Amino acid sequence: MIRIDAKDGSYLQLLEYGAAIQKLVIPDRDGRHLDVVLGYDTVSDYQQYDGYFGAVIGRCANRIRNASFILGGKQIQLIANEGKNSLHGGMHSFDAKIWSVSRSDQSVCFQLCSPDGEAGYPGNLEFSVRYTFNNSHQLIIEYEAVSDQDTLLNPTNHAYFNLSGHQYNRLDGHLVEVLAETVLENDEETLPTGKQIPVSSTVYDFRTPAALAAGLVQPHSNMLACKGYDHNYCLNGSGFRRIGSAASEISGISMQIFSSMPGLQLYTGNNITPRRGKDGIEYHQYSGVCFETQYFPDAIHHPQFLQPILTAGKRFYSRTEYHFSPL
Repeated sequence: MIRIDAKDGSYLQLLEYGAAIQKLVIPDRDGRHLDVVLGYDTVSDYQQYDGYFGAVIGRCANRIRNASFILGGKQIQLIANEGKNSLHGGMHSFDAKIWSVSRSDQSVCFQLCSPDGEAGYPGNLEFSVRYTFNNSHQLIIEYEAVSDQDTLLNPTNHAYFNLSGHQYNRLDGHLVEVLAETVLENDEETLPTGKQIPVSSTVYDFRTPAALAAGLVQPHSNMLACKGYDHNYCLNGSGFRRIGSAASEISGISMQIFSSMPGLQLYTGNNITPRRGKDGIEYHQYSGVCFETQYFPDAIHHPQFLQPILTAGKRFYSRTEYHFSPL
């Protein structure tokens, strides 16, 4: 375990396994420190349970239809791990690897080499993720990569946040803001149809902060198959910018979200089965919410989407930040 401490007792704790965020301890409105991410006490628990808790996802976040795609005129076959589809990098994905580590005062850099053909992806990929946690309670995540062949790359982090404290284990009291006019429609396999749903006058509308739980109580028809929010928001703007926020009315902790990526997967832990997490807390469905910055899901099969193609020799860089403060 690797820990980055702030001066006021806040800290970020990371694991070499999955380059995962295990703990993120932040002061609430009364100055009490709360751990605001779900996780486990031991590496063996991360290996036992599904859900990608706090892990870096790669090579490709989200789903690829039929675990295959065409790149440079060649048919690429991946190893399916969710029915006939590939999810979050398929087999041998980044979340289950032991990463190399280096660190400086307020930053930790994890590195790995994903060899040509791993999980079916072409190219030897050199990949790193750097976490920085500073005295202003800003969590900065930077991804860098280069490949010796054209390949796909769409990394993200799969932290489950509960801003009331992970021990609260439900999402009532959470207000969410996502700066997007549309959300992608899902089919029954939680893959995009290519259609964009306008958020206006729906439970997808978080253009101003709104109660997250309202959409779980009275879901949109396109939420039924995935049992909650598991949708890509088509974010406004481009480049590094503020894309949304979240806050707990219970703890008074607010989180501003910034990213250079075009999409945000809002996922409400719909598939979390009952399990024992950190400190003996039982997690279950809707215990946490993910804000996964990304290229759109299955973009390689939708040419109208920005493509997650990394050209041989070209450097990939993306950045996502979560800034915490009291309400």
